[in-house]
Amino acid sequence: MFCINDTSYQTTEYLIIGIFEIFAHIFAVYATIRSVKIFLSITVFHENMNFMMACFLLQWFEAIIAKLIFLPYEYGYILIGDLKSTTSWYTTNPQQMVDIDDFDELLPLYVASVLLWHYIYTILICVIAIGIERTCATIYIHNYESTSRRQIPIILVLSCHMFSIPYSFFMANNRISFFFAFGILVFSLVTVSIMFLIVWRINVHLKFKMECSGTMYNYSLGQQFQIKENYKSMKLAKRLVATAVFFMGGSGALLIVLVFELVPNIQLFANHILMVSILLNPIAICPILMTCSKVWQRKFWNFIPMIFFSPSSEKSKPTINETDVYFRQLKNAWI
Repeated sequence: MFCINDTSYQTTEYLIIGIFEIFAHIFAVYATIRSVKIFLSITVFHENMNFMMACFLLQWFEAIIAKLIFLPYEYGYILIGDLKSTTSWYTTNPQQMVDIDDFDELLPLYVASVLLWHYIYTILICVIAIGIERTCATIYIHNYESTSRRQIPIILVLSCHMFSIPYSFFMANNRISFFFAFGILVFSLVTVSIMFLIVWRINVHLKFKMECSGTMYNYSLGQQFQIKENYKSMKLAKRLVATAVFFMGGSGALLIVLVFELVPNIQLFANHILMVSILLNPIAICPILMTCSKVWQRKFWNFIPMIFFSPSSEKSKPTINETDVYFRQLKNAWI
C-alpha cells in the first residue's frame, strides 16, 4: 500500500516538490489544530457536533505519524526485501510482492500501514456518524438542546473505531479483497448522501412549517432555536458531504488506477497524488468548514496577522463573546 525502495524520490524534481510539501504540511498542522480549538471554544453549532468534528479532525495526526514512518522507506534511504522498487496499494500477484525473510525488518511498515488504514476507515465512517448525530438532533427536535446527550457523540465516535480498527488490521494483513474494501467507500458515500438529503428535507419542512404556516407560537423559544440551529448546521453538513464526496471519490478513482495499473506510466505520480490527497486534505477541508460561520472564519485566519490582519480584526473580537453568550442564553431559554 505504498512505494518503497524508489530512489527516484531523491531526484531534484521530487526534492523541490518535497520542499513545497513541507510547508503544506506545516499549514495542515496549523489548520487542524486551529480548527479543533475553534470547534471546542466557539459554540456556533451544537456541542455534540462540534465534539465529533474535533475528534475526527485530530485523527489526521495518526496519518502523519504513519507517513513519517513511511518516508525513509519510500525515498529508498532504508532498503528492505529484494531491493526492487515497489509501488502497490493492493496486489494478489506474488511477483509484485517484496520478499521478506525477517518480519522484524517489516515491522515499522506494518505498524504504519495499520495506522494509515485506521485513519482512512475512520474518515470513511465518520461522515456517516456525523449524519447520524444530525438525525438525532432532528428526531429529538423538542428537547435536544435542553437535555444533555453527550453519550450520543461518545457512542458514535467509539462505534467508528470499533469498525475501523478491525478493518485496518484486515487490510494490513490482506484478509479482505480490494472490491470489498472499495465497496465500503462506495457504501459510505451513498449512505451519507442519502442521509443528508433526508435530514435536509425534514429540516427544511420544519423551518417552513414554523415560519410560514402561522404556527410559530406553537413552538417554545428553545424549540424555535433548535429548528433554526438544525437548519443552519445543515450548511456545514452540506459542505462536509460535498468535500468528502470530492476527496473520497477522487481518491477512489486514483486507487483504481493504481491497483489495476490502468496508466502504467504514471504509477509513481498517481501514488504520490493519492498520498497527498489523504495527508493534505486539512488544507482544503478546514478552511471550507470555517466558512460556515463568519466568527469561525475570522478566528481561523486572524491568527496569521502578517497575512490576514485587517483593521477590523480587533473589532471582531467582541462578536465572538457575544455569539457564545447568545447561544448559551438560547440554550437555556426553554419554556
